[in-house]
Amino acid sequence: MTPPDFRLAGMELRIRQSRILVAALLVLSACGSAQEDEVASSAADLVIRPTAIALRAGETVQLAAQVNDARGRPVGGAPLLFSAGSASVARISSNGIVSAVGTAGSDSILVSSGALVRSVLVTVSAGAARVIEVVSGGSQSGLAGASLTYPVVITVHDAYGNPVPRASVQLTAESGGKTEPPVLTTDVSGNARAMWTLGAIAGPQSLQVTADSAAVIVEAMAQAGAMSQVENAGDVARRTRAGDTVSVRLRATDEYGNGVSSTIFAFSVEAGGGSVVPARIESDSSGIVQTRWRTGSSSGMNALRVRAFEVFDTTFQLTVRTTGGPPTELRLVSGDNQRVRSGAAVPRAPVIRLVDRFGNPVEAVRVRFLSGAGDTVEPPELVTDERGQVAPRL
Repeated sequence: MTPPDFRLAGMELRIRQSRILVAALLVLSACGSAQEDEVASSAADLVIRPTAIALRAGETVQLAAQVNDARGRPVGGAPLLFSAGSASVARISSNGIVSAVGTAGSDSILVSSGALVRSVLVTVSAGAARVIEVVSGGSQSGLAGASLTYPVVITVHDAYGNPVPRASVQLTAESGGKTEPPVLTTDVSGNARAMWTLGAIAGPQSLQVTADSAAVIVEAMAQAGAMSQVENAGDVARRTRAGDTVSVRLRATDEYGNGVSSTIFAFSVEAGGGSVVPARIESDSSGIVQTRWRTGSSSGMNALRVRAFEVFDTTFQLTVRTTGGPPTELRLVSGDNQRVRSGAAVPRAPVIRLVDRFGNPVEAVRVRFLSGAGDTVEPPELVTDERGQVAPRL
């Protein structure tokens, strides 16, 4: 009897098991396909909420999608696919979150489930104001208190560089300046403009421009206007001694009191003699000129004529009254060679004058008298009068 071949039996067993496994896989595949076909055949409508989306740049929103059967009942297990037309305007995640990524504009979001396809319009507008750009009109120069030649033009952008339309822009001018209008509203391109009138103070001035959290400073330089007056910039002596030197310090100003540079001042002596050096000066950046006036040698009224000219001339006079300088000599005016008996008073009091080195009388100076043996002087001390004289009684 021939013994059984176990190797052939084992091989037949493995072949039978493989056929069973393949049959099982075919059955499962047929079931999955049948389920998908069943879901696909039952899907009748694709409902999207919201049907249109409006976002500001940087915002997000959740998009809801649902597959319904012909009776309006949700179909479980239905696949959903989201896609955006332009990634520069909007993006959508796999779970339906729509993001406005920056660029303002319009886009369409597509939602599909099998043969069902729906489109959602996405409109992205500019976000809040974050940046203000000075397009033109900055760093101008103009006269204090006057309007600048060119308007200040600005553009408002959001954080993504989109121009912001209808943004409210506040303008605040320093140094007493103003703008027209004081509040701006940007146009569809995010632009706005205003005329800036500078304040009355000469020098650097600034204009603060704000919109929401955005801000920028516009700078300008205010210059002094035409000379309108001349004022004393220091204390000018009104009374001094003959031959003394007086410091003269003047300032040319415009109508707002700003110093006017490059104003020519010409000085000339009108009365009393003396001299002035320098006699012709140009005002500095603060409108200041300074010269030295030496009065005449005779006591009395001294006058200095000042002519300032820039756009127009102005002429005026400075006056100083001089008195005698330091006393240098006593002069006997009258009362000499009188004859009187011993012990008797002199009939006419002698008149003595005190003079300076120019011969001018010196007033308000105490003069003491010394008498000889047996003589008396009353009073022993006198003060010179406006003529520089004293008259003691002997």
